[in-house]
Amino acid sequence: MGKKKEWEGYSVESLYNGIQQAKVNVKAFEDAINRERETMANYKWMIDKIEEKKATAIAAKAMQDAVNKDIKRQNEEHKARYPNLKSVELEEEQEDGD
Repeated sequence: MGKKKEWEGYSVESLYNGIQQAKVNVKAFEDAINRERETMANYKWMIDKIEEKKATAIAAKAMQDAVNKDIKRQNEEHKARYPNLKSVELEEEQEDGD
């Protein structure tokens, strides 16, 4: 007796049914892969937004620091130009202390 071939014992109909089931399985896997790709794209978009927000905050802080530095410089120039002029804050402190 010879060795049985692996395709022996199957009907053509059962093999066609197997092909159809395999197609259904492939479709399910493809759908799952597409959902995962969509999830990855959403995560990348969220990362971009977080990084954009951080960059905006850093730029805003740098701008605020520059403005504060400029205000301080202007105040110092003003004090140097008008050394006998009292500041409003000093006058308020003196009034509160009286």
